[in-house]
Amino acid sequence: GLNPSAVNEPVKIVHHGVALVNRKIELMIEAVLKTTTPCELHLILVPTEKEYFEKFYNPCVRIYYGRIAMSESAVLDGIAEIENLLREPNMN
Repeated sequence: GLNPSAVNEPVKIVHHGVALVNRKIELMIEAVLKTTTPCELHLILVPTEKEYFEKFYNPCVRIYYGRIAMSESAVLDGIAEIENLLREPNMN
């Protein structure tokens, strides 16, 4: 069987994904702020629904309440850049 081991504190929770209303990101934030367990929530969001994304993201302030860090995903931006390069007409 598995033998659980101690974890470092604070526990780091990472959510990487799209910022959609049906994801209910505010519930994750609320849970982290209410728990007594030392933890941090790191949100790496893709701004799919811009208005919903902006509800949580402030480019000037990346840490909220000392427990929630946010950043915009660069992964999909890089993929979009590659796709655009592949679509460019061949100059040869």
